[in-house]
Amino acid sequence: MAAATEVATPEAEQGRATEVIHPRIVVRQGMQTPWGPAQTTRHLAPAIGWVTTAGHGGCVISRSRLELIPEPLRCDRNPPGEGIFSEVFFEEDVEWCRIFVAFEAELLESGDEHTVRCIREGHHTDTLRENYPDAYEAHFGVTLLPGQSRAKDERAFYAEHAGDLIVSTAFGDWHATVPVGMVGVVARVGGRCNGGAVVERYFLVAEEEYDARGRFGFVIDPARHEEIGKFF
Repeated sequence: MAAATEVATPEAEQGRATEVIHPRIVVRQGMQTPWGPAQTTRHLAPAIGWVTTAGHGGCVISRSRLELIPEPLRCDRNPPGEGIFSEVFFEEDVEWCRIFVAFEAELLESGDEHTVRCIREGHHTDTLRENYPDAYEAHFGVTLLPGQSRAKDERAFYAEHAGDLIVSTAFGDWHATVPVGMVGVVARVGGRCNGGAVVERYFLVAEEEYDARGRFGFVIDPARHEEIGKFF
C-alpha cells in the first residue's frame, strides 16, 4: 500500500512563506554598541542578548525580532529595517522591559538565571507600567489608576499645574541671601521650558513646608509665598 502523500494547502504554504528565521546569536564580546564596545555579553534566547560596556549596557535583538514586537511595545526610534547597527538596542535602565514583556515566554525558557528570576518577580512588567504607561495600557488592555504609574502620575501633575508656578531650582539657607529656616526657590510657569522665552520668579518658602513637597514638584502660591528679587 502506497504511503500517503501530504498535500500542502495554500494556508500551509503561506505560513512557510512568512516564517521568520532569526540569527541565533546577536551579541559578541567587543561588538560596537551605542554605548561603546561590549565588554561582557550574555545570550538570552535566539536573537536576544545582553551586553555591558564601560559605561552602560542593555538588551540586544535582531531586526527580525524587532518586526515581531507588538505595536504598543515598539520604540518610535527603532523602525524595522533602519538604523546604523545591524542589531537593535534597548538600554538597561528602562527600555529593556519592552523586550522582556514582548518575548516573555521564550525568555522564561532560556535558562538564564537572572532573566528567569527577573520575569518571575515581575520586574519587566513593573518597569513597563511605571515608565511607559501608554504602552502598558495598550498591551494589556487596562487603564492605570492614579498611583499605579509614576510616569502617568507625573504627566497628570504637570497637566493640572500647567498654568501654575512650579519650582525648578532651590537653595537652602546655606546660600548667603537665604534666611535661616527658609528655602530660596526659582519658579517657572508649568515648571519646564516650553520652547519659548522662560520667565523666572523668585520666592522664599519655609524649609519645613518645602521638605513636605509632593513627588513631582512644589507649587508656589503667590498669595502665601514671599516673592523676592533675583538672589544669585
